[in-house]
Amino acid sequence: MKRVFVKFIFSSIALSLSNYCVADEIKYPIDLSEEKCLNTAYSTADMRKCTYDAMDSWFKEIDKYMALLRKELPKEKLNALETSQKHWKEYQLAEFDLINELIHNKGGTVYTVVANSNKNEIIKKRALELKEYYEKITKTHN
Repeated sequence: MKRVFVKFIFSSIALSLSNYCVADEIKYPIDLSEEKCLNTAYSTADMRKCTYDAMDSWFKEIDKYMALLRKELPKEKLNALETSQKHWKEYQLAEFDLINELIHNKGGTVYTVVANSNKNEIIKKRALELKEYYEKITKTHN
Protein backbone atom coordinates (compact mmCIF):
# COMPACT_ATOMS: atom_id res chain seq x y z
CA MET A 1 0.00 0.00 0.00
CA LYS A 2 2.81 2.41 0.90
CA ARG A 3 4.55 1.75 -2.44
CA VAL A 4 1.32 2.54 -4.32
CA PHE A 5 0.95 5.78 -2.37
CA VAL A 6 4.58 6.77 -3.05
CA LYS A 7 4.12 6.03 -6.76
CA PHE A 8 0.95 8.14 -6.76
CA ILE A 9 2.79 11.06 -5.16
CA PHE A 10 5.69 10.65 -7.56
CA SER A 11 3.29 10.70 -10.50
CA SER A 12 1.71 13.88 -9.18
CA ILE A 13 5.09 15.57 -8.79
CA ALA A 14 6.34 14.37 -12.16
CA LEU A 15 3.15 15.64 -13.79
CA SER A 16 3.57 18.98 -12.03
CA LEU A 17 7.18 19.24 -13.21
CA SER A 18 6.30 18.26 -16.75
CA ASN A 19 3.44 20.75 -16.85
CA TYR A 20 5.77 23.48 -15.66
CA CYS A 21 8.31 22.59 -18.33
CA VAL A 22 5.71 22.20 -21.07
CA ALA A 23 4.39 25.65 -20.26
CA ASP A 24 7.90 26.97 -20.81
CA GLU A 25 8.29 24.68 -23.84
CA ILE A 26 11.84 23.97 -22.68
CA LYS A 27 13.23 20.98 -20.84
CA TYR A 28 16.41 22.02 -19.12
CA PRO A 29 19.13 19.43 -18.45
CA ILE A 30 18.65 19.83 -14.69
CA ASP A 31 14.94 19.13 -15.06
CA LEU A 32 15.62 16.11 -17.25
CA SER A 33 18.12 14.75 -14.75
CA GLU A 34 15.65 15.24 -11.90
CA GLU A 35 12.87 13.55 -13.88
CA LYS A 36 15.13 10.60 -14.65
CA CYS A 37 16.06 10.32 -10.99
CA LEU A 38 12.43 10.56 -9.87
CA ASN A 39 11.47 7.83 -12.34
CA THR A 40 13.76 5.43 -10.48
CA ALA A 41 12.95 6.67 -6.97
CA TYR A 42 11.41 4.00 -4.75
CA SER A 43 10.91 6.01 -1.59
CA THR A 44 10.23 9.55 -0.50
CA ALA A 45 13.85 9.69 0.69
CA ASP A 46 14.96 8.86 -2.87
CA MET A 47 12.60 11.52 -4.20
CA ARG A 48 13.96 14.14 -1.80
CA LYS A 49 17.50 13.27 -2.90
CA CYS A 50 16.54 13.79 -6.54
CA THR A 51 15.15 17.22 -5.77
CA TYR A 52 18.06 18.18 -3.49
CA ASP A 53 20.43 17.34 -6.34
CA ALA A 54 18.37 19.51 -8.69
CA MET A 55 18.37 22.34 -6.16
CA ASP A 56 22.16 22.11 -5.85
CA SER A 57 22.47 22.25 -9.63
CA TRP A 58 20.21 25.31 -9.88
CA PHE A 59 22.23 27.05 -7.14
CA LYS A 60 25.36 26.33 -9.19
CA GLU A 61 23.65 27.93 -12.19
CA ILE A 62 22.94 31.00 -10.07
CA ASP A 63 26.61 31.15 -9.06
CA LYS A 64 27.69 30.65 -12.68
CA TYR A 65 25.55 33.47 -14.05
CA MET A 66 26.39 35.79 -11.18
CA ALA A 67 30.08 35.28 -11.98
CA LEU A 68 29.48 35.87 -15.70
CA LEU A 69 27.45 38.99 -15.02
CA ARG A 70 30.10 40.34 -12.66
CA LYS A 71 32.61 40.13 -15.53
CA GLU A 72 30.33 41.93 -17.99
CA LEU A 73 28.71 44.70 -15.97
CA PRO A 74 30.16 48.12 -15.25
CA LYS A 75 30.43 49.08 -11.58
CA GLU A 76 27.11 50.96 -11.25
CA LYS A 77 25.16 48.11 -12.83
CA LEU A 78 27.11 45.54 -10.84
CA ASN A 79 26.03 47.32 -7.64
CA ALA A 80 22.41 47.00 -8.75
CA LEU A 81 22.91 43.30 -9.48
CA GLU A 82 24.53 42.67 -6.09
CA THR A 83 21.72 44.52 -4.31
CA SER A 84 19.14 42.55 -6.25
CA GLN A 85 20.85 39.26 -5.43
CA LYS A 86 21.02 40.17 -1.74
CA HIS A 87 17.28 40.93 -1.73
CA TRP A 88 16.53 37.75 -3.69
CA LYS A 89 18.46 35.70 -1.12
CA GLU A 90 16.37 37.27 1.66
CA TYR A 91 13.22 36.49 -0.34
CA GLN A 92 14.38 32.92 -0.96
CA LEU A 93 15.02 32.31 2.74
CA ALA A 94 11.67 33.83 3.70
CA GLU A 95 9.86 31.69 1.11
CA PHE A 96 11.66 28.58 2.35
CA ASP A 97 10.50 29.41 5.88
CA LEU A 98 6.95 29.85 4.63
CA ILE A 99 7.05 26.57 2.68
CA ASN A 100 8.36 24.83 5.78
CA GLU A 101 5.55 26.26 7.90
CA LEU A 102 2.75 25.58 5.41
CA ILE A 103 3.83 22.30 3.83
CA HIS A 104 7.02 20.67 5.12
CA ASN A 105 6.06 20.70 8.79
CA LYS A 106 2.62 19.14 8.25
CA GLY A 107 4.06 15.76 9.13
CA GLY A 108 4.64 12.85 6.85
CA THR A 109 7.42 12.35 4.37
CA VAL A 110 5.26 13.14 1.35
CA TYR A 111 4.97 16.76 2.47
CA THR A 112 8.75 17.07 2.51
CA VAL A 113 8.85 15.97 -1.11
CA VAL A 114 6.23 18.54 -2.11
CA ALA A 115 7.96 21.28 -0.09
CA ASN A 116 11.31 20.54 -1.73
CA SER A 117 9.72 20.69 -5.15
CA ASN A 118 8.33 24.15 -4.35
CA LYS A 119 11.73 25.30 -3.10
CA ASN A 120 13.39 23.95 -6.22
CA GLU A 121 11.10 26.05 -8.42
CA ILE A 122 12.10 29.22 -6.56
CA ILE A 123 15.79 28.52 -7.14
CA LYS A 124 15.22 27.51 -10.76
CA LYS A 125 13.32 30.70 -11.49
CA ARG A 126 16.18 32.86 -10.22
CA ALA A 127 18.78 30.88 -12.15
CA LEU A 128 16.80 31.31 -15.36
CA GLU A 129 16.32 35.04 -14.70
CA LEU A 130 20.07 35.53 -14.30
CA LYS A 131 20.71 33.49 -17.43
CA GLU A 132 18.29 35.68 -19.34
CA TYR A 133 19.95 38.86 -18.06
CA TYR A 134 23.33 37.54 -19.12
CA GLU A 135 22.10 36.58 -22.58
CA LYS A 136 20.49 40.00 -23.07
CA ILE A 137 23.55 42.00 -22.10
CA THR A 138 25.97 39.86 -24.09
CA LYS A 139 23.78 40.12 -27.22
CA THR A 140 23.99 43.89 -27.08
CA HIS A 141 27.77 43.73 -26.65
CA ASN A 142 28.36 41.43 -29.62
